[in-house]
Amino acid sequence: LQHKFPASTSSSRQLDPSKLLSLLAERRDSSGLSHFFDLDGDTLSRCFFEMEDGFDEWARGEDTNVLFVDATFGTNHAGLKLVLFTTVGSTGRTVVLAVGLLRNEDYQSWYPHPTQN
Repeated sequence: LQHKFPASTSSSRQLDPSKLLSLLAERRDSSGLSHFFDLDGDTLSRCFFEMEDGFDEWARGEDTNVLFVDATFGTNHAGLKLVLFTTVGSTGRTVVLAVGLLRNEDYQSWYPHPTQN
């Protein structure tokens, strides 16, 4: 599969992020779920967003929390890497706390200095 659909970040695969950003704004307004993103012109360069109940699950763990960060090897059809921030929940199951979409995996992409939210 990896050879049939190789990872690429070519500009021809860029998508309009307006629907995603609109959905995240609606989630923020209705549920208080936080997010932040950066655009490079009209292109999404990075986006992080909180999952429903993620903060509550993290708080339940108190000082026994373990955070797993898993970035995909390749990219999706828009050339973005999917990053999952997960923990082991109080039930023993994996809980996704937050999600990230990154154009690059460099320091600037991970450092929390959002210009928009």
